Formats: sequence, C-alpha cells, structure tokens
Amino acid sequence: MNQIINDILSSSIALGIIAFICKMILKHMDKRGLETYKNKLKIESDLLAKRIDFEFSQKKEREIELGRWGLTLLSSVNGLIGRLKYIKDNGSLTEDPYYEVSTRYYVCQFLCWAQLFRKERNTVVISPVNDEILIGELLKNISIVLRNNN
Repeated sequence: MNQIINDILSSSIALGIIAFICKMILKHMDKRGLETYKNKLKIESDLLAKRIDFEFSQKKEREIELGRWGLTLLSSVNGLIGRLKYIKDNGSLTEDPYYEVSTRYYVCQFLCWAQLFRKERNTVVISPVNDEILIGELLKNISIVLRNNN
C-alpha cells in the first residue's frame, strides 16, 4: 500500500513539476515574443513618425519656396499684362515716352525674374522633374503669348 501511495504521490509530484516547468518555459517564450513584438512595433512607429515629419517639413519648404518665387513672378507678369492691356486698349505708346520706357521695364522685369527662377531655385525642394516642368511650361506659355501679341 505504501508503494502504491508513493507511486501516486511521486507521479503526481513529477507531473506537477513537469507542468510547472512547462508553464515557466511557455511563459518565458510568450514574454519574449511579446517583447519582440513590442520592439518591432516601436521601431515601425518611429520610422513612420520620422517619414511623416520629413514629408511635412519637405511640404512646408516647398510651399515657402513656391511662395517666394510665385509671388515675384506673378507680380511681374501682372504688371506686364496690365501694360499690354493698356497698349491694346489705347493703341500706341508714342504719346508719352514714359509708357515706352515703363513697358520695357515690365518686359525686362518679367524676363529677369523668370531667368532668376530657372537659375536660383532650390532644386531639393522644387523637384527638377515635375515642378520645374509645370512652372517652365507656364513661363513658356507666357513668353509665347507675348510673342504672338506683338
């Protein structure tokens, strides 16, 4: 009888010890898996945050650069268009020498700003592929209109 009780106790104790060890191993593996997942998630979120910050700062720089060049180019074109409209409505410039000189000024101002834009823009912010083509096409269209309206 003692032998049977010893066998039952030893087998249940052995089973308990084995269960406890298995539980510890699984808990450790689970904990390690959670830590790995947390670290991976943290790295991915940090990369995403850095990418979002970079895109935001690049967009802000682009808006500043386009605002810097856009306002000066639009101002020079606006003055030139106003003068050309005045010439179209009133005929010639021979009445007053001021109009001839100021018209030359408006044309030169526009051409100078357009050339400065082409040479001194920030190519990091304004990509040479998409934005330059768009703005270059707009400048070319303005030049074509000026040539056609001689």
